[in-house]
Amino acid sequence: MKNQWKRLLSLFLCLMLLMVGFSSTTLAAKTSGKCGKHATWSYNKKKKTLTISGKGEIKDTWSKYLGDTKVTVVIKEGITSIGKDAFSENSIKKLSLPKSLTTIGAFAFSNLDCTMPSSVTVPKNVKKIGYHAFVGCEGLKSIKVAKGNKYYTSKDGVLFNKDKATLICCPSDKTGKYTIPDGVKTIEEFAFQDSGLKKLT
Repeated sequence: MKNQWKRLLSLFLCLMLLMVGFSSTTLAAKTSGKCGKHATWSYNKKKKTLTISGKGEIKDTWSKYLGDTKVTVVIKEGITSIGKDAFSENSIKKLSLPKSLTTIGAFAFSNLDCTMPSSVTVPKNVKKIGYHAFVGCEGLKSIKVAKGNKYYTSKDGVLFNKDKATLICCPSDKTGKYTIPDGVKTIEEFAFQDSGLKKLT
């Protein structure tokens, strides 16, 4: 009886391993799909480019499809919101954000192992940037804000709220010395995480 149970257990474990392997292969092979109610994505393996189009919010997380591949991310006009954790755990070498964007979710581009482009620009219409959205991104030296944005601003590549009373994020790869401007009342949690600064005043 014990031997029969051992054989059944071994068979079950083998089946589970086969299913996991099949599932991983299926995800890795996937190159398109839905990522929101009215949004879709497609991945060009040859060009290593992820393109997101449609409208409204994107909710998917891309690490399960792309793994550690360094990709170019193109988010087309019409997308208004990037959901929580959307691009965490990915390696992004180039990023294009649309003018239609209004919300960047918490942890959207936050990951210690990702390789962001040296600079990223927050579009004019963005009115909400979630907690930890850009914190800890390797390669990111400057966060810029498009002219006309009513909610955020940037100085020397560091992200602030509009009146510069709150320092939101200092890019991880910003180096040298940095002096926090007069008038800053609040520094957000983890704002200087993994900072490359040699001196902070």
